[in-house]
Amino acid sequence: HDKIDPSGFALESFDPIGQFRTAYGRQKNAAKVDPSGITPDGVPFQIFNGWRDIYVSRPKVLAEAFAKQILKYGTGGEIRFSDTPQLEKILAQSSQQKFGVKSILHAALASDIFLTK
Repeated sequence: HDKIDPSGFALESFDPIGQFRTAYGRQKNAAKVDPSGITPDGVPFQIFNGWRDIYVSRPKVLAEAFAKQILKYGTGGEIRFSDTPQLEKILAQSSQQKFGVKSILHAALASDIFLTK
């Protein structure tokens, strides 16, 4: 997780169907869940709420990740370095609406990335 998916630690408190958990399994000797970790830029968090608070204060980071995933899913292709100018345009457009999900979707679906890839 440290290198591939550091935020995955924060989500360890939730099982595959989204229910909160404090241990893996239901046995008496079940391993305890440790949802602490460090963001890629070195900010530590102890629980999911701490991780969430870090990223709620960074709406552009969340908007960019969401836009990339929507475009990746919608086009079936990877988002490349050459797509950066269009991605920045999507973020600029959606920032006018405080990075609302609807504004990110509209900007992404109207982008050259989506329309030509």
